[in-house]
Parts: sequence; C-alpha cells; structure tokens
Amino acid sequence: MIVSKTMKPRLLPFAAGWLIALGLFTTSALSADIAETREQLLRRSLHQMHATHFDSALAIAAELRRLSPDHPAGYLIAANVYQTMMRDYRVRLFEAQFDSSINQAIQLAERQSRQRPQAEMLFALGAARGYKALHRFRCGDWGPALRDAVLSLNDMERAIVRDQAFVDPCLALGLYEYWKSVKLDLGLGIFARRRKPAFSPT
Repeated sequence: MIVSKTMKPRLLPFAAGWLIALGLFTTSALSADIAETREQLLRRSLHQMHATHFDSALAIAAELRRLSPDHPAGYLIAANVYQTMMRDYRVRLFEAQFDSSINQAIQLAERQSRQRPQAEMLFALGAARGYKALHRFRCGDWGPALRDAVLSLNDMERAIVRDQAFVDPCLALGLYEYWKSVKLDLGLGIFARRRKPAFSPT
C-alpha cells in the first residue's frame, strides 16, 4: 500500500487506505474522464483534511456526491472529516452530520457490494463500518461498537478472499491484530504472537 509521506499518524486507521484505494476502481464503472476527475478530487480532499482545511474537504465531498450520487465515496469522506474534527477538538458538535453521512455511505456500499461484489466495494463497506465503530467506542456505546467492528473485520476478510492481490484490507486487519496485542495483552503475552503477523505483507 502506498502512503503519502505527509500523512499524519493522528488520522483514522482506515482513512489513508480507503481514499487511496478508491482511485484503483473508479475506471470500472465510469468513463476515463470522470474517473480521473474523481481521483483528483479524492487526493485533494485527503490533502485538505491533512492540512486541517475541513471546510474545503467538505466542499470536495459535496462535489463527489454530485459527480457520483450512488457511490459511497463522497459520504464517507464527509464522515471522515466530521469524525476528525470531533476527535481533534474533543467535541461532539457534528454527530448528526457524521451519523447522516456514515449511514448513507454504509447503505450505498451495501447496495453496491450486492450488485457488484468486488473487493474494493467490500473494503469500502468495511471502512464505513469501521468509522462508525470508532465513533461509537468514543461515545461509550460498547455493544453497538463491537458489532460494527466485527462486521467491519468480516468485510475486510471477504474483500481479501475476493481478490488476494488487493492489499488495502490487510491494513485494517493488521492494525486490529496489532492493537489487540497492545491493548488486550495485559502484560501476559496472550496476544503477543499476533503482533508479528500484523506487520507481515501476507
């Protein structure tokens, strides 16, 4: 997976993989011109979010929704921006906007994955559910958060089964294994053996 050198570690785990992966499958359903426009918009939105130009990133998300209203990309980018603002500023002011955006992204990704069950769209679905799980964990909604997390991991595994050459879901699964070994180990070495596979390219 290619990650920009300007990427900040505070970004959500799925953000980089999801936004970059979108450029890999735009040409399958769109003309070359629209696909190129979408990829440019995706990269611009990522850059604007890294630079904390949140209004600009949201404007790009709106343009993506206009360009492809049946695709989850624009909604997922907007959800990512709202989630980033709430986390960075330690507020919950944008929960309604986040919920609306992420639920729409999940709905569209579910529909697209049923109609076209390719690895990339399953990854998109898993990323959306992962965002929702992270937000619910931060809000203390442990039961729903755990359910979303399990569904997200299942989507990532299904994506890998669908196309083993598509490596982006491995990032999410690797991060899960790593943090499980760090946070749940309790100093007993229970999950220590899972840390090495988290860094494995396979």
